[in-house]
Amino acid sequence: MKRGPFKTTKEYILAVIRNQMHYYSMFKSTKQQKYLIPKYEELCQLVPKYFQDDGNDTFVLTHIDFHTSNILVKNDEITGVIDWECSGAFPVKCLCTYPVWITDNPLIEQTNKKSRENILLQKFFRDEMSRRDPDFIRTMDNIDEEKKEFYSTVFSQDV
Repeated sequence: MKRGPFKTTKEYILAVIRNQMHYYSMFKSTKQQKYLIPKYEELCQLVPKYFQDDGNDTFVLTHIDFHTSNILVKNDEITGVIDWECSGAFPVKCLCTYPVWITDNPLIEQTNKKSRENILLQKFFRDEMSRRDPDFIRTMDNIDEEKKEFYSTVFSQDV
């Protein structure tokens, strides 16, 4: 399994997909393997469409397991963030999207209820980020919808 360091976003994305394939081949049922591994092979073929080796890649320190259980809060103030053992340097291009927990994964069937819920959460996220960090939203808006869906497929942990 490749863990980096990576020079390009393309190299990083291919490693993520191949690492997922390795994980599924080792720890998932045969039925899941037969369904998911070909899907991830298709994703590998799509990587060059979305990521070129243009040398303009920026990597930033990122907390990979960032969710409410890892955020310490006291009186509406964030006092700390825990569980940093999986942090690393990740491509900024992959980070200016909705958090993975409020996106639908195209690899699995979603219910309409969850999709509606995610739409509401995405609106809230967008409004809040517009207020707190307009540059984040500008960067996010420069990523086309097809690429955003690609990101949510690659980075989803719901399969």
